[in-house]
Amino acid sequence: MVAVLTRFSWLVVLIGMMPAWAAAQTNFELPPPPEDPAEVLTMLDEPGKAKLPILGRRFRIDFQIDQITLVFFRELGSAPVVLIQPDGTKWYAAKHPRENVTWHSQAEFDMITIDKPQPGPWQVSGRVLPDSSAMVVTEVQFHPDPIPNPLYAGETLKVSGRLTNGGKPIEMPAFRDVIKLDVIFISSNNPEYDNFGVDPTRVGEFRDDGRDLDEVQGDGEFTGSFKLNVRPGEYRPTYRVSTPLLQRSVQQDLVIVKPLPVAIEVEKAKTVDGDHKLLLTPDTEVIKPGSLVVNGRTLYPNAESEEWSVNTAQEAPYEVAIPSYAFGRYVITMDVFATDNNGREFIATAEAFEFIANEPPPPEPTAAERAERERLRVEAERAEQERLAEQQAQQMIWRVVIILLANILIIALAVGLWWWLRRRKAKSAEVAESAEETT
Repeated sequence: MVAVLTRFSWLVVLIGMMPAWAAAQTNFELPPPPEDPAEVLTMLDEPGKAKLPILGRRFRIDFQIDQITLVFFRELGSAPVVLIQPDGTKWYAAKHPRENVTWHSQAEFDMITIDKPQPGPWQVSGRVLPDSSAMVVTEVQFHPDPIPNPLYAGETLKVSGRLTNGGKPIEMPAFRDVIKLDVIFISSNNPEYDNFGVDPTRVGEFRDDGRDLDEVQGDGEFTGSFKLNVRPGEYRPTYRVSTPLLQRSVQQDLVIVKPLPVAIEVEKAKTVDGDHKLLLTPDTEVIKPGSLVVNGRTLYPNAESEEWSVNTAQEAPYEVAIPSYAFGRYVITMDVFATDNNGREFIATAEAFEFIANEPPPPEPTAAERAERERLRVEAERAEQERLAEQQAQQMIWRVVIILLANILIIALAVGLWWWLRRRKAKSAEVAESAEETT
């Protein structure tokens, strides 16, 4: 840990200085300043050396400085430093004039910007690392390698760049640790392209930590690994160089991001036991024939997955068999490796391709099956006709029975009515005879 910590440094960043002639005359030590403004800063009592002890050392700010940014690297987790002005006034991270001082503290450094600093000898107190050094930053610039043109949607791009100070490489790892380098793709808002009006997209950052595509940690070579997950169109790559207090942007020439030059299609299985076919067709106007290699992965509806690959031993369109393990949604992801017709090799991740596999219709019946179905149909029709004939016969019998019962009922009613009328007439005659005999 000590070996790691000792690489941190005490940096003095000069911003908004006078013109070059004034900067060259800026004096931070008792001896006359050297001619090179990038080497102006040395420590009092140690002329010609860029080393700082932990406490009590002074640095001089000349009256010509309008703004200064101080960066102090200290032991990890230690308290922020204390700045002591030439008149003895002390400034703390939590107590300093807000109108002309900006103070940013983290676990291992303090970055302080002062407008119109008091001229004279200043002091710093704190657990500043003993192996600290000092440097003057006259003009920090980032020099990225050119970005290829055109690019392809989904491409993973490796670009390197270097930081310079006054045109010279920055040798202090601590200073490189403070700076953050982001890459932003900004639409040109050209209405002829599909990315017209899209928001700026951060596609990656440059690193010098030996991770991802960066080869050597702390060698001053910053490496950016970009994922171009952007809409195809015209963009202006923009590099944003930032510290906790400052931010600068560097723009490159316009580049074109083209759609991935590989067409993806699927032929669904026509039978339950058949395989789906994934068809990959490279655009030979963009991709050099025979250079395409694809590594893919299929996620099945039953949550199982399978990896596969395609090489140039096949002929385009390249076919990949996708077993029909289940009905539902299939998701296919692919990494494409190819060489375009300009001779540039590129790596790209295709957008996830999905398709839905439904249960296929049953197969067409054979001649024997059709004959059997026809026989069954005829028998069914005959049985239905017999059932209808029997039903009609039963209905006819019921009609006859109903008619007979109705006629019997009518005859019975007629006989009953006749009998009732005759009986009534007989009683009336008897009553009349009885009446005559009485008289």
